[in-house]
Amino acid sequence: MELVLKSFTLIGPGRVGTGLAYLLQHRGYRIDMVIGHSSKSLEQTRLFLGKDVVYSTELNKGMRESDFVLLGVRDDQIEDLVKNLWAQKLIRDEQILIHLSGVHSSKIGHREGMERIGRLALHPLQTISDIKSGIGSLSDAIWSLEGDEKAVSLGEEILISLAAKWIRISEEDKPLYHAAACIVSNYLVTITHIGLELLKGLGLAPEVAQKALYPLLNGTINNLREKNPETALTGPIARCDYQTIEKHLQALEVFNPQWREIYQVLGRVTLEFAPLSDEARDELARILTGRDKNGE
Repeated sequence: MELVLKSFTLIGPGRVGTGLAYLLQHRGYRIDMVIGHSSKSLEQTRLFLGKDVVYSTELNKGMRESDFVLLGVRDDQIEDLVKNLWAQKLIRDEQILIHLSGVHSSKIGHREGMERIGRLALHPLQTISDIKSGIGSLSDAIWSLEGDEKAVSLGEEILISLAAKWIRISEEDKPLYHAAACIVSNYLVTITHIGLELLKGLGLAPEVAQKALYPLLNGTINNLREKNPETALTGPIARCDYQTIEKHLQALEVFNPQWREIYQVLGRVTLEFAPLSDEARDELARILTGRDKNGE
């Protein structure tokens, strides 16, 4: 399909927004304007998007000339921004408004009279720590699309230009979709932090602890590339090493009781899919809930 809507304004040049804008710019799209909250943020963006773009710290009617407007602001800023754009008549009928939030509906901030404005939520299932890494990884991400048909068609055209794959999800499913992404990405970092702190508690230097755990993390990810969780699972639950788990719980109770609780909760969730006999599952559940053999 030939691309028709090819000019856009970027509001909020963050990591994902700037990375996506860079990729689109190099695939024939024209960036009319970039609007950021400070001159400093715009200077950083200019390093990636070049000098032939209008940069501004103020919203203005010039964005009405763009085919679509890309909102790269934080999730909690999107609603007020959309309402403000509409109230100030900075967007027009037939324009398409795209935000990059994984949790919010494409319709967030909708006001009466906006029915002829296309709305799209476009979100990459990818962790982006900086603009440069975003440029390198956004095309490899699986994206989600949610919105009206015209806007979704534009989203598909954009992702085709990136040679990226996508899934369509409903407005109602977005919170669970985004929760899944956060658990897998953000809380993996949290769990790694706990592991690092435990090793540092043994006297290991932070950089040594991190280097020690990285091959383990990498091996786990590689297992999950090729196997489902049931067959990728290793460790004491998979082996039914009851005494090992009891020793873990005893040590964690002394080191940090809150982390002991996390260990127990994650262990009980693991029992839901681990390939175990009923007898082994019951015994592990007893240990992980802290009950003695009399059930108390």
